[in-house]
Amino acid sequence: MQFLLITVLLAVIVILTLRLRRHSQAVSALNDALTARQSLLREDMPGALGAEWDALCATGAQLIADVNRLNQEHDGQLAQLEATLGSMQEAVLIVDSNNYVLLANKAVRSMFPRAGRIVGERLERTLHSDDFLALVEGVRSGRAQSRQEV
Repeated sequence: MQFLLITVLLAVIVILTLRLRRHSQAVSALNDALTARQSLLREDMPGALGAEWDALCATGAQLIADVNRLNQEHDGQLAQLEATLGSMQEAVLIVDSNNYVLLANKAVRSMFPRAGRIVGERLERTLHSDDFLALVEGVRSGRAQSRQEV
C-alpha cells in the first residue's frame, strides 16, 4: 500500500514539474517575443496551455502591432517635421519631457558642431552649454524671454 502511495505521489510530482516547466518556458518565450516586438503564436509553444494562454498571446500580438503602428506614425510625423523645418535659417530643436532630442535642424547642428548626431540623445550629453540648457528649462517652465542670445 505504501509503495502504491509513493508511486502515485512521485507520478503526480513528475506531472506537476513537467507542467510547471512547460508554463515557465511559455512565459519566457512570450517575454522574448514581446521584447523583440514579434508576435508569439499559440503554435509556437508545444502542447496546449489553455484558453488563457491563447488570450494572452492574442493580446500580446495586438499590443505589438499597436506599438509598431504608433512607431511608424511617429517616424512619419518626425520626417514631415524635419522636411518642413530642416531648411529654415532659424534653429529648431524639439525635445521631449526627459530632454531627449526628437528633432534638430541644420541650424542647430551648425551652432553645436561638436554635438554630432544629437537626435535620440539627451541634451545634457550632447550640447555642452549650460546657458543653452538653462534656456531650455526656462522655455519648459514658461520663464524664458522671447529673445535670448546664447
